[in-house]
Amino acid sequence: PGEPTTDLGFKLKELAFKKADYAWIMGLTNNHLAYFVTKEEESAATKEACNSFYSSKASYKIIDSFSEMLNTL
Repeated sequence: PGEPTTDLGFKLKELAFKKADYAWIMGLTNNHLAYFVTKEEESAATKEACNSFYSSKASYKIIDSFSEMLNTL
């Protein structure tokens, strides 16, 4: 549970479109585990980056896991 930022959501959606015609990226909102941010957002010190428990490395783990999951389809 956590909220991917828009940038991370777009990256995940781009991966999903390689396998599907439609894709929806959803996360648990309301700050349960704060935000998952990209390296660019972390560098820019956005509001989301300042409210993230994890570094941008977590977003790469999410992207890698999501990509692996899509490869099983």
